[in-house]
Amino acid sequence: MPQPRKFDVIQILGVASAVLLLLGGNYYLSVKHARERLEWEQAQAQWQAEHPAEQPRISNPSPPPAEQKKEAEAQPKVEPKVEPGLPPPPAEAEPADAGDITVQAAQLGLVFTAKGAAIHKAMLLAPYIDPSHKARGRGLDLLAEIEAGKLAYGMPKFEIGPPEPERKQERLVFDAANGPLKALSHRIWKLDSNSNGFDAEGRWTIRYSATLAQKYVVSKTFTIHKDREYVEVDIGVSNQSDAPAMFSYSLYGAPGVMLDGPPENPKGGGYVSIVAELAGREAPAPGQPPPSPDVLPVWPQTAAAVQSDKNSLSKPQNLWGGVKNRFFMAMLISADPNQLIRISAVHIANDPNSRDLRLAEPNVGILGLRRDSSTLETGKSSSGDRYALYLGPASEGQLGETESQLSPAQPLHLAYSLQYFDMASTTWPRVDWFARQMLTVFRFLSRVFGNYGIGVILLTLLIKLCLHPLQRKMMVSMNKMQKLQPELKKLQEKYKGQTSTQAKQRMFQEQQDIMRKGGASYSAGCLPMFVQLPILTALYGVVNRAFDMRGAEFLWIKDLSQADRLATFSFFPQELNLLPVVYAVLQLLQMKISPQPKPTDPQQEMQQKMMAYMPLVFSVMLYRMASGLMLYFAASAIFGMLESWYIRRFLIKDMMPVAATAKK
Repeated sequence: MPQPRKFDVIQILGVASAVLLLLGGNYYLSVKHARERLEWEQAQAQWQAEHPAEQPRISNPSPPPAEQKKEAEAQPKVEPKVEPGLPPPPAEAEPADAGDITVQAAQLGLVFTAKGAAIHKAMLLAPYIDPSHKARGRGLDLLAEIEAGKLAYGMPKFEIGPPEPERKQERLVFDAANGPLKALSHRIWKLDSNSNGFDAEGRWTIRYSATLAQKYVVSKTFTIHKDREYVEVDIGVSNQSDAPAMFSYSLYGAPGVMLDGPPENPKGGGYVSIVAELAGREAPAPGQPPPSPDVLPVWPQTAAAVQSDKNSLSKPQNLWGGVKNRFFMAMLISADPNQLIRISAVHIANDPNSRDLRLAEPNVGILGLRRDSSTLETGKSSSGDRYALYLGPASEGQLGETESQLSPAQPLHLAYSLQYFDMASTTWPRVDWFARQMLTVFRFLSRVFGNYGIGVILLTLLIKLCLHPLQRKMMVSMNKMQKLQPELKKLQEKYKGQTSTQAKQRMFQEQQDIMRKGGASYSAGCLPMFVQLPILTALYGVVNRAFDMRGAEFLWIKDLSQADRLATFSFFPQELNLLPVVYAVLQLLQMKISPQPKPTDPQQEMQQKMMAYMPLVFSVMLYRMASGLMLYFAASAIFGMLESWYIRRFLIKDMMPVAATAKK
C-alpha cells in the first residue's frame, strides 16, 4: 500500500524560490523602467518649457556663453608646440561659419558642420527603420556629438614641418584647444564648394579647407553616394611655404555610436553591447595574396584605460576600425592599407545625467594615426588620402557589397568585423564559427519558407534529428537503469553501515559490474546535455547579433530579437511574455511523461527534485530573453515530447511504465 506523502521541504523551497525570483525580478525591472521613463518625461517637459521653439537635440547641449567664457578662462593656456627661440606663427582669423549642410541619400541622412569639417550627425533611413522609430517621425540615429568636440572625420591633431628626422621638433603641431595653433577639429573651416545635390552619377560633393600658419592648406572633399551606405573623404595638403615639408595627422572614425532604441528607453529591455573592432595584417609577400587580418575587439572599459596593445593595433597594414551597437555599425576604412600607422579604440565620455539616455551608456570611438607622408615640395600638393566611413547594418551582405563598391586593390575582409558570440569581454572563435554555419542554414530555411519564425522552428527540428541517436541511447539507458533498480537496491543493503574506504570501493566496483552487464550507463543521460551546450551558445549569438532577426515577425511576435510581449500593462508586471510561460509548462509536462529511474539514496532524490523545478527557474531567468531563442526552446520541448513518445512506443519494446518503478 502506498505510503502517504510527507511534508517535502525541497518542493516547497523550490516553488517559493521560483516564485520569488519571478516576482522580485520583474518588480525590480518594472520599477527601474518606470523611474527611467519618469526622468525622461520630466527632462523633456523641462527642456520644452525652457526652449519652446526648439526640439530636443541629439548631442549634449552646449553651456551658455557666460559659462563658456568662464570655462575658457579656467582652462590652462597651451603654448604652441614649436622649436624654442623661433617666433610663433601669427594668429589667423577664421572664416565665417557657413552653417550646417544637410544631405539626404536613399539610406543615409547626414549633417556636415564647418567646425572641424566633419560629420555632426548621421542617421539611417529606410529600409532600416522599425515601427517604433517610424512613430517618432524620424530615422535611426547612429552618429552624434556624444562627447563635445569629437566628430566623425575630425582631426584632433595635425603635424607639419621639415622632412628631416633630426628637425622633427621644428614641426608645427596643431592640437591645442586655443592659441595660434588651434586644433583643426576645433576651428571653423572655409566652405569651398557644395554641389547642393546629386549629379547624374548620384554623387554629392562638399569641400572644406583650412589655411595653417599662412603657408599650408589642408582640404577635405566629401563624397556622398545617393544609393550607397558610406561617406568618402579625400584629404589633401598643399605646401605654400618656401621649404619642403612632411605631415601626419590623427583622424576620427566613429566617435562612438548611438544605441539602437528610443531616447527614453534605448535598451528596450534587451541585450545591448557597444564594442569596437580593429583590423590589421602583415604585409603580403611578393607575388602572394595578402593574408587575412587580425581583428582586435575592444570594449568601452578597455578603451578607457591607458593606451596599450589591448586597445590599439599597429601592423604593417592597418585596414579599418569599426564601432558596433547590437545590429548597426560605423566603420572607418583606409583606402590604402599602408596609410595608417596605427588604429586605436579611444574612450568616449558618456553623460550619466543626459536627458537622452542613449548618451548615458559607456561608449568607444575609433582614431586612426596617419604615418609621415612623403616629402611635399614647395608649391606642391599631396595626391590625397582617401577614407570611407561605412554607416549601416552589421551584416555580411551589406559589408560585402560595400567592399565591392569601394573596389580596393587588396581585399579588406570587412565581414571579419562581425562576431556572433563573446562572453566576459572575450571572443570565442570556435563558437563564433559554429554560429556562422548555423546562421547559414537558418537563412536558407527562412528564405525557402518565407518567414524567420518558421526558420527557427525548422532549425530546431533539424537539430533534434541530428541529436536523435544520442537521445535514443539516453532513453534506452534510463529504461535499463529502471530494470536494474532492484539489484542496485540489494547491493546498497549489502554494504549498509560499512563506511570504510575499501567497502565503498568494492560497492562501486560491483555497481559498475551490474550496470555494465545490464547495458546501462550514467554518462548516457548526460551526453545529450553536453552536446547541446555549443548549439545553445551559438544560437544565442545568432539571435542576439544577426541583423536578420531584427524586426522579424511571427504570429503575435513583432520582433524575434526582443521579448515577445503578448500584452503590456500599466501595472506590475508591466508586460506578459508568453513564450517563457509556454516553455516552462512544456518542460514540466515533458518531465512528467518521461521515465525517471527511482532514486537509490536521499542525494539522488534531492537532485531529481531540484531538476524538476529547473524549468521554472529557467523561465524566470529567460523571461525577457529574445523571443527567437524562446521560440527555439518551446519548439524543442514539443519535438522532445514527440520524440520520447516515438522511442517508447516503437524502439523500446519492453519499456517499463513510470508507475512500475514507484510500486516496487
